[in-house]
Amino acid sequence: MQREKSCNFSEAEKYLQETFLSRKEKEVVHFTQQLKKDDQQETEESKIKRATGLYEKSRLVMNDGDIEKQYLNKYRRLESVLEKLGKDIRANQMWDSNSKQYYPALIAFARDKDRNVTGGQSIYLDKGTASKTDIEVSKPSFGKISGSFVEISKKQRTEAINKQVSNSFSNVTIIAEGLETALR
Repeated sequence: MQREKSCNFSEAEKYLQETFLSRKEKEVVHFTQQLKKDDQQETEESKIKRATGLYEKSRLVMNDGDIEKQYLNKYRRLESVLEKLGKDIRANQMWDSNSKQYYPALIAFARDKDRNVTGGQSIYLDKGTASKTDIEVSKPSFGKISGSFVEISKKQRTEAINKQVSNSFSNVTIIAEGLETALR
C-alpha cells in the first residue's frame, strides 16, 4: 500500500482503516488507541510520583562514614568535588528485584524544565567495600529521564555568576554520559 499510494506507514494505515473498516470498527480502533495513550500517560505520571517520593526520602551525601561518599573518594577519586555536590545528588537504599535485596545507592535525580523531580539514575554500591555492586544492572534508571537534567553543582554555577564571568560562562551546561563523568 505504501508503494502504491507513495505514502508512509501511518498514512497507509489511515487509508486502509478509512476504506475497509466500518464506522463501529473505526470507533473501536480509536478507543483502543486512546486507552493506550492514557495508559502511557498514567504510567509516566506514576513513575514521576515514585521518583519524587524517593527524592523526599533520600539524604544528601555529606558524612565521612557514608558508603556513597567512600565510593566517590576511594573508587572514583572525586574528593575535591564532594563539598560542591548539588542537592540532586543524594543517597538512599534501593531494591534490586533480581537479587531480591536492598543496596546503598548514590542517586542522581533528574528534573524537568520547571525544576520538578521526574526520575533519576542509581548507582548500587556494595555494603562491605563501597564499590559498585557486581549485579546484573548496577546503574538502573527510573522515572522519566528524557528531556530532564541533573544539577551537579549549584555552588559552582552561583560562584561563576557572582564573579561576573563572561556571559558565555554564566549558565554553563555540561552533557555527560553519567554522574561520575560529569563530576570529573
